[in-house]
Amino acid sequence: MLWLNKMQNICSLLGGEWHMKRVLIVDDQMSVKLLIKSILESLSLPLTVEFASDGLDAITRARRHSPDLVITDIFMPKMDGIELIEQLRMYVPNLKIIAISDSDIHHDKTPLYLECANLVGADYCLKKRELVSELAGYVRQCFTGTPCPPTTLVTKG
Repeated sequence: MLWLNKMQNICSLLGGEWHMKRVLIVDDQMSVKLLIKSILESLSLPLTVEFASDGLDAITRARRHSPDLVITDIFMPKMDGIELIEQLRMYVPNLKIIAISDSDIHHDKTPLYLECANLVGADYCLKKRELVSELAGYVRQCFTGTPCPPTTLVTKG
């Protein structure tokens, strides 16, 4: 019974809805997907997590499972994150989307691609090296509306 009360309190913070929030993590690197999953689990929010390896896989899974939040990499095979965000926005305009990019590998292109992700509809954009310090705040913002701490990240506005 204590567990049920705790879940109801958490859900009231999420707008009074009593259902698990569904998160789709899209990245071609398993280590990044597992890192994001562990960050999400640390939030103690009622979440279910599913993985996709590229944009095409993400479209299929999004149609099947209707996620509440998509966290997607920009640089992936088959369909990149920019095209994925564009397609998701056409079909699910209110879907929350966080775009991420690996600034260590694509250091000269990352700011440009994150800005593109923002322009096509990502709610928040950040570099992968900032996942540990920033992602939790942005996920909480997506689900609860509580303000994120000030950062230098690109946000939709």
